[in-house]
Amino acid sequence: WTLDVPGACMKGYITRTGDVELRFSRVVRHYLKTAFLFDSVLAAIEWLNIAMQDRDGSNQRQVASSSRVIRLLRLSRLLKVAKI
Repeated sequence: WTLDVPGACMKGYITRTGDVELRFSRVVRHYLKTAFLFDSVLAAIEWLNIAMQDRDGSNQRQVASSSRVIRLLRLSRLLKVAKI
């Protein structure tokens, strides 16, 4: 998910008038206004889970559970985008 943040800036979007916008500066500005915060929070949570995991793996169940929640949040965002 860490790569999703910069990767999202490489994709265009459809404007309100129905045009496809591919100019990098406008795509970045649109991403920063719409999904950047959400993606950044998910990436930060994932990195915190990795950092907090014990070396012996005893924290694996909690990390797996958190990862599932994060995946569901990401899926809900994708479904929201698909409806638009």
